[in-house]
Order: sequence, then structure tokens, then C-alpha cells
Amino acid sequence: MKPTKLLSLLLALLMLLSFAACTPAAAPAVQETETPALSEVPETTEAPVVTEAPVVTEAPAEEQPAEQPAKEAGLAKLTLVITFGNVTETVSFETEEENLGPALVKAELASGSEGAYGLFIDTVKGRYADPDKQQYWVYTKNGEMVMTGVDETPVADGDSFEWSIYGEEPDPEADKTIYLTVTFGDVEEKLAVRTNEKTLGAALIKEGLISGSEGDFGLFVDTVNGHFADPDKQQWWVYTKGGEMVMTGVDETPIEDGDSFEWSIF
Repeated sequence: MKPTKLLSLLLALLMLLSFAACTPAAAPAVQETETPALSEVPETTEAPVVTEAPVVTEAPAEEQPAEQPAKEAGLAKLTLVITFGNVTETVSFETEEENLGPALVKAELASGSEGAYGLFIDTVKGRYADPDKQQYWVYTKNGEMVMTGVDETPVADGDSFEWSIYGEEPDPEADKTIYLTVTFGDVEEKLAVRTNEKTLGAALIKEGLISGSEGDFGLFVDTVNGHFADPDKQQWWVYTKGGEMVMTGVDETPIEDGDSFEWSIF
């Protein structure tokens, strides 16, 4: 081989070696390591939705009626319907007695004398039945006949006793009925009066329901249905008609069927 060709080969070999030395070595392959798996998150169950409890508004309490005072133990409320002539009066009262006679006597609503069959009633609410005129008080209980004397007639709460004078007849010529409410202290009395009189004074005097003295303006009434108004105590009877003032005296006050008059002490 010619020296020139040999020299060229050596130069080429040196250049090749020099090039290889300058080339960086290939980086070793990095083995991919598998990312460790995260432990599986358990499936989240949806939390129940808590709905807010509804606010319960208290129902308005029903309005209760005003409490009525309880009836005192042992007391019975009785009603008397008393008819004498043309007048009917209704009276209510309470008693702790067990029988009618003692109850009426204690309440000062009746009086009489003791006889073979117990108390013989001759006066009820101030009205006297005259045996000399064949007049006698008789009564029923709740509208039915009673076969016992007043001393032995039991009473119960709510009983009604109807009293009338046997042998006394109402005026057949009475053509109108007027009504009275008499208030005396805590007592209120109701009366119905049958009459044929034209004025209030004449009707009430005829039935013995008012009395008094004559004055410059007619009858000055001081007693109504047995109740006395004492002028020394500054007490006077006044009356209204249907709740309205009356500007006339009893002697001049006309009456018509159905009229109502209210008497009270001023």
C-alpha cells in the first residue's frame, strides 16, 4: 500500500475516534416504576338531607266562658209561683233545708199554725187566706199534686212550687195584664197583674201592691209589694215604664195591656 493512502486511513481513524469521544453517552433508560395505587376511596354515600322540623305554632286556646261561681254545697234553689186573686208573683230562693215547710218558714216566705198534720199555712209572701171566707192555700210541686204536708214534702235543687188560694177567683172583667219588676236591696221580684183599671195607681192599690199617703201631687208611695222606703233614711220609691222615665204620678199614669213597670228605691 502506498504511504499516502495509509496516512489517509490513519487520519480518518483518528477523526472517527475523536468524534466518538466527544459524543455523550446515552443516558441509561429509566425504568418506569408504577405509581403505587392509592387505596380505593369507598364510595361516598350521600348524607341524608335533614329538613328543618316545622315550627309548631300552638293552636290558640279556645276562649272559655267565664267561670260561674259554684253553687254552695248543700243548697237547693227553689222557685215559688204564687197566685193570689189577679196577681201572680215569681220568687226564687236558696235553702239548705230538706223539706218545704222549714224552708219557707226560714226564708220568711210563709207562716201559719201547728195542727194535727203539721204546719197549716195561712200566709204566703204576706198574703193571707181567710178560712172564715173558705179560703185556703194549696200548692203543687212541679205542676203535680202533692199528697203530703209542707213539713214532709222534700225539696231538691230546681224544684218549683205553685201556690194559689182555693176559694178566691180572679176578676173575670180584667181585660189587661201589666208586669212589675220590684227591686229592693238584693231582692228582685217579678209580678203579673190582671186588671180592668185605667191607671197604674188604681190597679196596684186595688191589689194591695202599693200604699202611701196623699200629697200635693197625688199618692206618695212609700211601700211596694210589702217593702217600705224610709224617708228618714233618704229612701224613696221611683219607677220607670219600659226602662224610661215617667213624668206623671201613679194616679195619672195610664196603662195598657202588656205594659212593664220597674220599681226601685232611690
